[in-house]
Amino acid sequence: MQEVFTQPYFCPSQDSKWYAAVEKIPEGPTTKLMQEYAKKYNMVIVVPIYEEEMTGVY
Repeated sequence: MQEVFTQPYFCPSQDSKWYAAVEKIPEGPTTKLMQEYAKKYNMVIVVPIYEEEMTGVY
């Protein structure tokens, strides 16, 4: 599984254009969708996403 599930692997580039790709956990769209699937199928899903912990911390 790639390091960032919803985007191409960009981590080594340090390009600020990727800051717009961050999601909040648990209220982000990817997390919400994966929660629905996990509940529906009674399973655990590991989904690495680009998270913004707080403003400026990714």
